[in-house]
Amino acid sequence: MRLEIAQGAHSESLSIVRYPGSPNDQEATLQDAEIELTGSVTLTLYYTPMDDPVNGRLLGANPVWVIFETPDGGIVRLHHTFNVRHPGTWTWHLDAILPMLVGRAIHVAVGASDVGSDDLTFTVDWGNGGTGTTTVFNNGAGPDPFPSPEVRPMTATVALANAYTAAGTYTISVTVTDDDGGSATTTLQLTLG
Repeated sequence: MRLEIAQGAHSESLSIVRYPGSPNDQEATLQDAEIELTGSVTLTLYYTPMDDPVNGRLLGANPVWVIFETPDGGIVRLHHTFNVRHPGTWTWHLDAILPMLVGRAIHVAVGASDVGSDDLTFTVDWGNGGTGTTTVFNNGAGPDPFPSPEVRPMTATVALANAYTAAGTYTISVTVTDDDGGSATTTLQLTLG
């Protein structure tokens, strides 16, 4: 059995051989895989019973579960049964991943840079009424004095998270402001459900 995750031009896969006995004892894990929410994501499981060790006659069903564990501790379980005598069950496509993320924390990484020694404030509008603000200090300890005493270019990346309680299309807006008043804004459209 082979699992493939395709996200645009990038893909990852893992395989497991089905041995006689309980399927509960046979598992494979793809650690720390991230789902890119701005593009298409497809999970496909391919069942290849002729590649498995002989398990008596070519009969029977083989259950499989795809289990998503989200960073906020949530678990989503999807079930399918491959049947040796029904080749139509040998390929399972999971292309509706985003509906499973309703109610789960969505993580967004945002990066910005400044050529001066300014602190950077990241303000996010999640498009559902929720907002958040994070400030990254240039010196790592406290606010930059005014006027800035030196030139110390910096690059900062912050991780922001939000859970959407309902399916829908949301426009996420992030504005980065330096302490001289310069700012830049970017938006992202997210459709869940």
